Amino acid sequence: MNGLNIIKKDIREKKFSNCYIMIGQDEGLIKSSIEEIKNIALDDGLKDLNYVEFDGRKIESLDGIINSCETLPLFSPYRMVVIFRAAFLEQGEESKYKKIVDGLLSYIPKISDKTILIIYSILYSKRDKPSNNLNKFVKVCKVIEAKYDSREKKGEIIKYMEDLVRKSNKKINKSELEMLYELYKNSDTMFIKNELDKLISYSDNDFILKNHIKDICIRNSDDDIFDLVDSISNKKFSETISILNDLIYKGEKPEGIIFFVERQFRLLFLIKHGVSENKTLEYISKSLNLNIYICKNMIIQSNKFTKKQLLEALEMCLNYEKKIKSETCDKFEEFKFLIVYLMRII
Repeated sequence: MNGLNIIKKDIREKKFSNCYIMIGQDEGLIKSSIEEIKNIALDDGLKDLNYVEFDGRKIESLDGIINSCETLPLFSPYRMVVIFRAAFLEQGEESKYKKIVDGLLSYIPKISDKTILIIYSILYSKRDKPSNNLNKFVKVCKVIEAKYDSREKKGEIIKYMEDLVRKSNKKINKSELEMLYELYKNSDTMFIKNELDKLISYSDNDFILKNHIKDICIRNSDDDIFDLVDSISNKKFSETISILNDLIYKGEKPEGIIFFVERQFRLLFLIKHGVSENKTLEYISKSLNLNIYICKNMIIQSNKFTKKQLLEALEMCLNYEKKIKSETCDKFEEFKFLIVYLMRII
């Protein structure tokens, strides 16, 4: 599987393949890559006429997609066809979408060199794996793992944030960018953009300052999970369900929520162990790759649990995850049962 450097090279050279497949956790990063291709490949005045999208969760046949790919670009070097959130590339959907996959494998080599077909699928957690179907496409198109190169990640994220601020006609210094990076280095680009949009709107002068960041951005993607675990520890069932419903409303899936709840309990256990070993806040936050502000709050939260309770909570979460992946059940109802069981042991 190739990295994003393949797409960057094609963008620099302004030479594109007829098909790319992208897969990863960061949908914002995928969308920004598509936008970069769009800005280079399509003429400015006619982008809408030469660009079409299909919802990959609703595809029942390839007729519309093939028709779009066969349509010649209008006064533009290329035509772009995008299939977003392609369900046929999700693990466990292999047999359901066999006809679609076989049809694409047969059609992709025939795509005109004036058409760029882009297909992408989202992994909702680090534990998710791409479908076995993905390997079949390696021979007919460029398959891309959409994530930052570890050596370039910091520079890429800082540049992304700096560009967002600059486009808003605001200014930001290096120290503030470093602060934002520490807050958001584990967040996806869509979340970063939403948070920076709020920050830019809040800032009342030309420069974005540290006090603006403290006022607006200390809350991050982990915060809802922090609140969820906190309400469980306080045995506030109604409040816990309200937070869970908010996460569902924001589009989170049970698989994603449980991953972050497990992560929270695991971090709390490691933090509690670190505190018992007399480790400093700075040491713990650095060793666990946590923002120091978040780590400080999690130390306070860890005091609400014993190590035994945290291990039992972790085990329950793992059992729940196993159940929703191996059985047919109402995942959110099962999540509510999990909450009840967690409150019994805490």
